[in-house]
Amino acid sequence: MESALAQWVELFEAMVEREDSVPLYSQYMEVNSASQSARARYMRLTNGIFLNDVMRVIDPNPRVERLYGTDREDHTLRVQNFSILNRHIRAFYQEDMQQLILMPLPNVAILGQDPLTEAAVEELRRLLLLLLGCAVQSERKETFIQQIQSLDIETQAAIAGCIQQVTQDPRMVLPLQWEELVESESVDLKLVFNSMTKQIQNLLVQRDSFLERMAELCREQEGQADSPTALQSSHSEEATQGLALQLADSKAKVRRLKQQIEDKDDQVLDYKQEVQTMEEALKKLQKEEQQQLCAALQETKALLEEQLADARTRCSSLRELERDNLLLRQRIIHVEAERDTARQQAEELLEVNMTLETEMRHCGSVPATVHQSFLQPEPDFEEEMMELIEEKPLSVEVGKASMLRLLGAEQENAELKRLLEELQAQQEVDSPNTKDELLCLELKHQNTLREDLRSKLAEQSKRTWEAEQRLVVLEAEHQHLKKAAESLADARRQIESEGLVLEEELCRLRSQAELHRMQTTVIATLEGERAALERDRDTLRSSMDALRTAQRKGDQLELTVQALRSELERQGRSLESARRREEELEAELREATLEAESLARDLEKELRGKLTSMEEGRQLLQEQCTDAHANINALSQDLSNEKRHSQALSAEVQRLKENLQKAEAELVITSEALSQSQERTDSLSKLLDQSHLRLENINGGVEEAVSSAAPVCQSRSRESRVDQTPEADEGDEGETEQQLRERLTALEREVRE
Repeated sequence: MESALAQWVELFEAMVEREDSVPLYSQYMEVNSASQSARARYMRLTNGIFLNDVMRVIDPNPRVERLYGTDREDHTLRVQNFSILNRHIRAFYQEDMQQLILMPLPNVAILGQDPLTEAAVEELRRLLLLLLGCAVQSERKETFIQQIQSLDIETQAAIAGCIQQVTQDPRMVLPLQWEELVESESVDLKLVFNSMTKQIQNLLVQRDSFLERMAELCREQEGQADSPTALQSSHSEEATQGLALQLADSKAKVRRLKQQIEDKDDQVLDYKQEVQTMEEALKKLQKEEQQQLCAALQETKALLEEQLADARTRCSSLRELERDNLLLRQRIIHVEAERDTARQQAEELLEVNMTLETEMRHCGSVPATVHQSFLQPEPDFEEEMMELIEEKPLSVEVGKASMLRLLGAEQENAELKRLLEELQAQQEVDSPNTKDELLCLELKHQNTLREDLRSKLAEQSKRTWEAEQRLVVLEAEHQHLKKAAESLADARRQIESEGLVLEEELCRLRSQAELHRMQTTVIATLEGERAALERDRDTLRSSMDALRTAQRKGDQLELTVQALRSELERQGRSLESARRREEELEAELREATLEAESLARDLEKELRGKLTSMEEGRQLLQEQCTDAHANINALSQDLSNEKRHSQALSAEVQRLKENLQKAEAELVITSEALSQSQERTDSLSKLLDQSHLRLENINGGVEEAVSSAAPVCQSRSRESRVDQTPEADEGDEGETEQQLRERLTALEREVRE
């Protein structure tokens, strides 16, 4: 009584009360609550009334059955009380908790007749264990758990172990809801199957023992019927009584067999209905599983198609970027070709300038006013040209500046040619005096021109240095664009290969989906077979229950023997007819026993075959489950790799988009700069037209001045030609050579730009 289960059940003393606060069991036994001995408490538990009240506290809605209480030791009433408690516990497990009790129920005969033995103690422990399972799984389980927590730590630990045993051990209880077994792991299923096989083996052993017992009883009856009747004449009354007893036994056996056959028919009908309901539930489960599988496959297919569409869009965007890159390359090639043509034109103009300079050395000097007006442009025009050049963007300034310089050089060459022709024409009519004045003016002009050229050369050198720096920046940008184009091409090839891999993966997933669908059908068939075997096991269990009830009925029939004896005394006159009836009944009994044995053999064969097929099916299911788990793990790993790869691709595409936006911004800027340069070229053309008009006006004034001063200057030029010509020629040659060198260096720098 010091065990954990006994201490737990004693906690219900305060709950088991009537409306008048008197315990229900107080009317059956007089026990002093202040000084209860261990024996008194044990006898109270084995009385059956207190435990029934505890069960009614746990389940307050039982079938109304009367409990039998008495002041004296009545074994029959205690057996009936424990039978009521067993029925209540079994109904609560099956109806409320949807569980089947696999462990043998407590033997009520031992508890009722011999409560002070070790076997009765063990049966009482099993009964308290089942009560504990009902308490911790009922609707009021929070209250009962709080009661358990009020005990000491060791008792709580022992009760926790008992709870785990009665709720989780597959050898104790089995859930009737098959969805829970399907959702459980393979290890739990293996334990359930092992416990089921052991229970079936125990049922077979019990069946064989009961059949042997029935055969022994039949042989005893036959031996009693075939025993010698030598003292029949002297003991007629004893013989008639023995025959009456045999007849009553045979009738009772016949009735018992008929009742068993009817019970078996009812059980067969119940089993058929259960089979139909289970088949319908199994079909529903199969449909739901297929629908869930199809939905999952559709989701994976949609996800893969989305990824493939994203990859294709990336490929298309990469093609557009490559097209833009090709256009940029063509533009760069075109700019380089224009630069080469500009360089060639500059070289040609240099050659022409050199030839013109040499011709001017031999032809003489130009009037100071004409030459100064030609070489010194207007300050307003020069300032406008500088502003337009400085305002140009970096991508257009070099080409436009070189074109403007080439135009200026061409104009200068044309003017030099024209002046050379005019000077050659005027040399014939010019006088020495005018030449002297012209030489003086030219010397002054050369000095001023030299200073202007120096300042212009400094400015030009500064501009050329800036243009070289800009050219370096442009070349670096060109190299960067080339590298970006190559990286775009590599990314496009990589995305195309990834798209092919994704398509292959999609095909592989479709084939795996078909294979998985076939596997689900096979699993469904095997589950049906397993359910059929479970139903057969339940039928065997119910048949055992029927045999037990039949045994109880036999015990009750023994009580009716005395009534049958009086009836046999009244039927003594019809003894001969009773004997003939007895022989017929014995024949029927033999036939019934033979049929029962044949049915038992057939059942044993069927059970063995089903057990073997179930074991094979279980092994096949385990193999298929392992294969399915391996496939699922591989698919999840592939999917994670694809996700990481897609994230990397998205980052690369984002970076390319940013580069493309930058390139587009630069293109917009260059287009605006081109439009501005076009406007500037228009303004420059207008300024050139104005300069042409001014040059024509200056040329007209020069011609008039020359024509008026020609007769005066001829004599002076002739006189001073002899004295000053060598020195002037030498000075003019030195100055023109230096100017030509400076112009050549400037033109070379411009060509480099």
